[in-house]
Amino acid sequence: MLSGGIATGVILAGGLGTRLRPAIGDGAKSAALVGGHPFIDRLLDQLAGSGVERIVVCAGYQAREVEAAAGREHGGVPVVYSVEEQPLGTGGALRQARARLGDGGAWLVMNGDSYCGIEVEELAVEHAAAGLEATLALVTRAGAGALNNGSTRTVPVNHSAGPLLESCEPFRLISMILSIKWLRPLATPCR
Repeated sequence: MLSGGIATGVILAGGLGTRLRPAIGDGAKSAALVGGHPFIDRLLDQLAGSGVERIVVCAGYQAREVEAAAGREHGGVPVVYSVEEQPLGTGGALRQARARLGDGGAWLVMNGDSYCGIEVEELAVEHAAAGLEATLALVTRAGAGALNNGSTRTVPVNHSAGPLLESCEPFRLISMILSIKWLRPLATPCR
């Protein structure tokens, strides 16, 4: 288990991959082969190596392909799936997966099409020490092609993340730690 009681890692792998179609055809982004292995393997390695006790993959488009690539276990950590019948967006995917996320605590959430060699335990320690609802790990768009280039930034969040993310240009969200409070009913629908 990571610091702060984080036992669950989540991979958001429901995207359509329209920008990558010229390179991967109709396949799922997270199942695309990179260096001879499905891309999702990098994320699973990172989560399993961080100490999480379970991994939840939120899949949608080409969910069977994602499941075939990721399997039901990785590095001794069980992998379970929450499959969207229609695109739900980040908030909707997490809300649908709630029963698989575990009781209370926080979860480490990663985008299924992005990788950055962040120190997951350090992010969890910062999150636990801050006592906030969310911590975001961001990477510069210019540095997004590198695996670990020192261009990451963590942002503690205790209010709506929308305006905050807009002010974080040129950073791109790559990973986040969210508490259960983020799944409470929203006044406006998720986009």
